[in-house]
Amino acid sequence: MTKNKTPFALHKRCIYKHGYTCNKNTLLFGSYGFMVIEEGLLYQNQIEATRVAIIKQTKKNGNIWIRIRPNLPLSKKPSEVRMGKGKGPFSEWVYYTQRNEIIFELDGVSFDTVKRAFFEASVKFPYHLKLIKKI
Repeated sequence: MTKNKTPFALHKRCIYKHGYTCNKNTLLFGSYGFMVIEEGLLYQNQIEATRVAIIKQTKKNGNIWIRIRPNLPLSKKPSEVRMGKGKGPFSEWVYYTQRNEIIFELDGVSFDTVKRAFFEASVKFPYHLKLIKKI
């Protein structure tokens, strides 16, 4: 006998994969990349704040690629609501990063500019980053 999978059941299952990533740790587009060392949830506004900080430091020269996109919905019930009556509406979108995953790539700027952009991005970003360079 099979169970019917309702949308509620699909959002309840565990979708986080712990450990290292093996297919997202090489540079594909740019010469420099920012790699996440820790794993955790990234909110959409954190990604946007990091992107703006990088663009400010590069002064809109060169190219930037964002290799991640928030794909997991988080639901939240309003405050002072009684228990029951369902799960609640989606409030924000997040992305679950794994260790050693490249999230930003840069190309067309000097190494000094990349270092300044990396410092500003690491201040805005909630997890530790590592600067990698194409050999």
